Formats: sequence, structure tokens, C-alpha cells
Amino acid sequence: MIKEWDLSSMTCIRSLVGHKAAILDLKVSQRRIVSCSADSHIRVWETFVPSSQQDQPSEDSVPLQTVYQTDLPKQRS
Repeated sequence: MIKEWDLSSMTCIRSLVGHKAAILDLKVSQRRIVSCSADSHIRVWETFVPSSQQDQPSEDSVPLQTVYQTDLPKQRS
């Protein structure tokens, strides 16, 4: 689970639920969050939160796009 925080108030804006394994990397821009996980999925999330949802954390955020990669590259040691 990824948690998005409002740093000025130190409150959780929402929880991004979707990965089924540990999150390995995360990239954030003003418009999107891209996450990859050990579940072989890459998820793209919208950072914009509708004003009706800004007052309470959301547990049901849906990613904009999910990519499944079956053959992850092997890391060199």
C-alpha cells in the first residue's frame, strides 16, 4: 500500500491500494505516481484528488493504468 501525505498538516490524504507484494520503487511527479512491485505489476496513479475526497483518506483509489510484466530483468551482482 502507498500512502499519500499532506506534509503541512501531517495527515494521510489517501491510501493507494492495489499491489499484492512489496513495492520496489516509486516515482512521483506533480501529476502522477508510478509504482512497481514484486508482484510484477507497474501501476500509474493520478495525484489529483477531487475536492470531495480531500477531507478523508480513501482506501479505494484505482490506478490509471496497470502493466503486468512476466519476465523481469535479472539484476547483475
